[in-house]
Amino acid sequence: MNVQRFASLDLVEVNVVLRTVASAQRLGLVGVARTATRLGNGWIYPPLSLLLLLIGDNEHALRILASSAASLGIAFTIYPSTKRFLARMRPCEYAPSLAYGPGPMDRYSCPRGHAMTAAAYAVPLIAAWPPAAPVAIVLWAVIGWSRVAVGHHYVSDVLFGSILGASIAAPVVVLAL
Repeated sequence: MNVQRFASLDLVEVNVVLRTVASAQRLGLVGVARTATRLGNGWIYPPLSLLLLLIGDNEHALRILASSAASLGIAFTIYPSTKRFLARMRPCEYAPSLAYGPGPMDRYSCPRGHAMTAAAYAVPLIAAWPPAAPVAIVLWAVIGWSRVAVGHHYVSDVLFGSILGASIAAPVVVLAL
């Protein structure tokens, strides 16, 4: 099913993606983008959680982790159906030159799961431990930029994924902390 809800926006945003990819290549940041994309695949969160348990007081750290886990669980319950409903084509559908390197994990582009996951993990962390905010926000932003820089997503996919993850995590944080 190809809905084309975003066709007009895609044609505008694909140029932003093309420029972002070209900039990453010109500045030698393709390796950084690929590494950040791998970080966003989810494997970074267990070591971060372990580190949080080691450096924080355990009760406080456990609340943060429980809030993050609940947020992620809710987000990944909603995510697949949202992605299928929106059915947004990826930038490489408009610009085949963007179809290089490892392919995307699924067919559709929006919302961006990496950004949603980063937000769902970061919001409880920041709410419960404000000194972590600069690191969490930078990590979130770099992971968001990376998927545009490798040509797999539009900027609006990243924004929507971030908003989705944060809007799920915020009420969970209020209830848990």
